[in-house]
This record gives sequence, C-alpha cells and structure tokens, in this order.
Amino acid sequence: MGDVSVGKAGTAWKIVLDPELTKGKRGGVAYVSARVRQEIRSFLAWKRRAREPLDPRSPLFLSRQGRRISLRRIQFVFREWRAASEFEMGYRCNALRHSAITNVNRATRDLYLTQRFARHSSPLTTTIYTHPSDEELYGAIRGIKT
Repeated sequence: MGDVSVGKAGTAWKIVLDPELTKGKRGGVAYVSARVRQEIRSFLAWKRRAREPLDPRSPLFLSRQGRRISLRRIQFVFREWRAASEFEMGYRCNALRHSAITNVNRATRDLYLTQRFARHSSPLTTTIYTHPSDEELYGAIRGIKT
C-alpha cells in the first residue's frame, strides 16, 4: 500500500506524504505509533480478504465507487460518529488534530518536536494547537518561589 508504505519490514513508522494530498501541497512526513501500525496491519489483512487492491498506488480507504475517499466524506463520517456518541459539545474534525498535537507536546515537552510533528512552518502556529490543562499549569508554577 502506497499510503502506509508497507514493505518487507512491515508497516512503516514514518510515512512520506504525497504533496498532492496535503494542505498547501507541502508534503511532509507522518509518524505512526506502534498501536496505529498494528491497527493498519489488521485493516490490511481485512482488505486482502475483501480482495481490495493493495498495490503501491492504491489508497488505504476506498469510497463505494472504489476511489480514494474525499476529505468531505471523512468530515461527514466524523459528524455521524460524533452524533452517535452523543457528545455534549459539537467537536469538529479538526479537533482530532488538536488532540494529537496536544498529546505529542505533553509527551515530549518540546515545542520544536511538536512543530515538526504538526508540519507547521512556525512554532507560533503550533502553540495554537497545544492546550495545557489546569493541572499542567499548576504543576509548572507550583515550585516557583516568590
């Protein structure tokens, strides 16, 4: 599969993004956790059983017409899942990006690594996506002596 770069070594932990498919046509690299790689392996096994195409240029997710699913379709499915989950707040699809970037920032405590993960050209943009909790803020200032 071209989208996930599955090779002899298994599912890739680092995926080169096609500039034609990325915002601003900048391309870049996406990093995939071990848990997500396991889910991708399971999904690819299902695709083999369903006889879906697995060649390098094939998309990971297909529409009913057998083509790459569109961003609009992803947003629509997310809205359906959100409604089914009965969240109190109306989360948008981009909330997933905020959560991922916030979690990377919490794990690394490094704005520049987080910026690279987010594929932002400026760390100032990245700060918009990091949402420290009240507990994190308190933990940071708790030891300050006045």
